[in-house]
Amino acid sequence: MPSVAEKARAEAEQVEAEETEEQPDQQDPSTGDEEQAPPAEPHPGEGLEEPSDAMMAELQAACDEHHDRVHAIMGPFVAEFAPCETCNGIGLAYPTPTGPQLEHSQGATTCSVCKGYGELLTGSKRQGYEKIQCTNCNGQGWVGQGNMPPQLAAQQAVEQFPAVDGQQVTMAPPPPPPATDPRVKELRDAGYIVLEKPGG
Repeated sequence: MPSVAEKARAEAEQVEAEETEEQPDQQDPSTGDEEQAPPAEPHPGEGLEEPSDAMMAELQAACDEHHDRVHAIMGPFVAEFAPCETCNGIGLAYPTPTGPQLEHSQGATTCSVCKGYGELLTGSKRQGYEKIQCTNCNGQGWVGQGNMPPQLAAQQAVEQFPAVDGQQVTMAPPPPPPATDPRVKELRDAGYIVLEKPGG
């Protein structure tokens, strides 16, 4: 019994034969002039042109035969396997270009909570709620100078204003806007607190 590959090759040869018969190679009776035979088409592999239908049919047959052979060898271990989307099941693909070799930042470390992914699983089974942003790294996957965890950032902000005699030093409130009424300015210069009337 012929294999799948042999059937595909036979079909490819039949297609090529039909294409050859359709090409005009005799004198055109309507004009009486002799027509030159069309130039032979280059091989599909030259200049990376599109492969012919015959080549694709034979390639598909070879892929199917390979997949059947793999399933016959591995059995249940590959029962749920599907053809590779990168190579379309051929098993060969263009090499992935390598990017530049980057150095690791001295002031950045991988987030220990999300392991660098910037997201965490919630356990929800509702679509759209399966993941949340990691608050430890603000969803960036790394922590360090410029991207501190919220608790550490708050601690550093507090440490910038050390306590004096047990009292935490706080920033002074911003000065009030300059008054347009000379009487308000006079009172403020005298030490009084004058509040602006809401709405002017």
